[in-house]
Amino acid sequence: MNYKNTAQQIIEACGGENNITQYWHCITRLRFNLVDEKKVDTNKFLSIEGVLGSQFQSGQFQVIIGNNVSKVYDELSNLLVDQNKSKASNSPKKKTKVIDALIDIISGVFNPILPAIVGAGLLKGILVLLVVLNLISAQSTEYNIIYMISDVPFYFLPFLVAITSARKFKTNEFLALSLVGVLLYPTMVSAVAAGEITAFSFFGIPVPVVNYSGSVIPAILGVWIMSHIYNFINKRVPDLLKIILTPVLVLLITVPIELIVIAPIGNYAGIFIQSIFTWLTENTGPIAGIIAGGLMPIIIMTGMHYAFFPGALQSISQLGYDPFLLPINIIVNIAQAGAVFGVVARTKNKKFRSMAASTGISALLGVTEPAIYGVTLKLKKPFYSVLIGGALGGGFITLFHVKAYGFAVPGITSLPLYVNAENSLNLVYILIGIGISFISSFIITYIWKFDDVKEGNEESTDMTKESLNIQETVISPINGKVVPLSEVPDATFSDGIIGNGVAIMPKDGLVTAPFDGIVSMVPNTKHAIGLKSYTGLELLIHIGLETVQLNGEHFEVYVKEGQAIKRGDALLQFDIKAIEAKKINLLTPVIVTNSQDYMDVIATNKNKVLSGKDELLKIIK
Repeated sequence: MNYKNTAQQIIEACGGENNITQYWHCITRLRFNLVDEKKVDTNKFLSIEGVLGSQFQSGQFQVIIGNNVSKVYDELSNLLVDQNKSKASNSPKKKTKVIDALIDIISGVFNPILPAIVGAGLLKGILVLLVVLNLISAQSTEYNIIYMISDVPFYFLPFLVAITSARKFKTNEFLALSLVGVLLYPTMVSAVAAGEITAFSFFGIPVPVVNYSGSVIPAILGVWIMSHIYNFINKRVPDLLKIILTPVLVLLITVPIELIVIAPIGNYAGIFIQSIFTWLTENTGPIAGIIAGGLMPIIIMTGMHYAFFPGALQSISQLGYDPFLLPINIIVNIAQAGAVFGVVARTKNKKFRSMAASTGISALLGVTEPAIYGVTLKLKKPFYSVLIGGALGGGFITLFHVKAYGFAVPGITSLPLYVNAENSLNLVYILIGIGISFISSFIITYIWKFDDVKEGNEESTDMTKESLNIQETVISPINGKVVPLSEVPDATFSDGIIGNGVAIMPKDGLVTAPFDGIVSMVPNTKHAIGLKSYTGLELLIHIGLETVQLNGEHFEVYVKEGQAIKRGDALLQFDIKAIEAKKINLLTPVIVTNSQDYMDVIATNKNKVLSGKDELLKIIK
């Protein structure tokens, strides 16, 4: 194949180089932005060597090449030097909504540190419970040691946030730790404790003396600023001096900015957010709880609940408790469980009842996504019952000013966080609120008849059993629903242009290795991955349709090209909620790209598959 000749013919068929304003490529196709789509000669593409097809989709003109797309692109770049407005593999820039960007940052920062703060929060609650039950003395050394263990993640929360922020903003983690470490340096801590001065002087500029322990916003903002300063300096420092000069300049510039401007602003912002929630609980009574309890299931469904993490943590840091967000969340989660068990009590479908019961238990423990997407939202009326139950329970607990004295996943296991030696009724009120939300959503769901899931045909647990020469078995790389390739709304996949296979609508965002082999291809856009088994099978896992336009956003790849993999190894992770929020179809084709080397590729008969367990494809030699 003459790649240069192919590229030249593609340009001509697109209406000439002057008709091309922008071009890039993904895994299998060239993508063009054109001046005039009418100038495209689609018939001419049928005769171009190496071109498998072409189509207009999502405002782009796409030319399907297959595995050789990068080679054709290179020749295209040589011929269209002046027309290229973007780098290889970059999609046209798309404006990102501010709220989406903020949620993405907050979730990326806080998700990795949740185990530490959740574990510590529960330990704090248990410690208080032990004191209340007179099982341990608050004056004992055992108490002090356990308290230190439970308080460390909160006191040094800026350090944890610094690490995850550095990873999110793709900057040096150790410089980020050094930056944030200044906020908790003994000189600052001692000055705050002494209370004798309100500010240091730095070349005549006042540096506010503030207690930053437990704060989050100053750390996030500081590392974000540092990431930009680091990139600016690193690009301009000679390679020979980077290891010395770059960190020195970054710290000398960033630390004063952090101490004088960013940290104080971030601290005041955190205090302001915390004060809003405090004001709501103290001045609006049950109204705020009713509204929040009624809306929170929708907020959780959209993934926007991540935006409330800083507020809850700030409240715990400043006040020692959260008066609003965590109590509301546990009420809503239990309401979700109540609605699910209402479905369990009423449904006639035995399989659906069993599945629903498992999601109900998960909701009781604080994880509601399976219940939302698998049961209540699917049936609609039970979801409405959750809104009502959440509103009723939320109104009750805000009426009595219920507080959470630590951070944990809002489920029944977090109840120790509501134990307070000075306010024994706090636990009683949260239990009553939980009871109201659970019982009300259960009863409403049971009484309010929903369209039951009909008993369907039993899902086949086995693939086709013919006596065939099975060359290889491909285990599902993703948890999700199986969709025939013919139903994929993209002719490149549905027509088998690239190869045979199947599609999966993912349930979660983890992709694992379906066999032993090597990683053959990882694009810069991270939205797909190519694998090759040791027997020669070539597999393409293409996450979603048109996900190339995300340019790697919401994707994290754990492997690199040429790396050996074993079945079950984590390959990449993607944020389902963030991608779906951008109205992008996540239907994921799993394609055998060298299907022509085999007699047949047989897809599973199952409707749903589990990653690393269920057979997805059988390859017939």
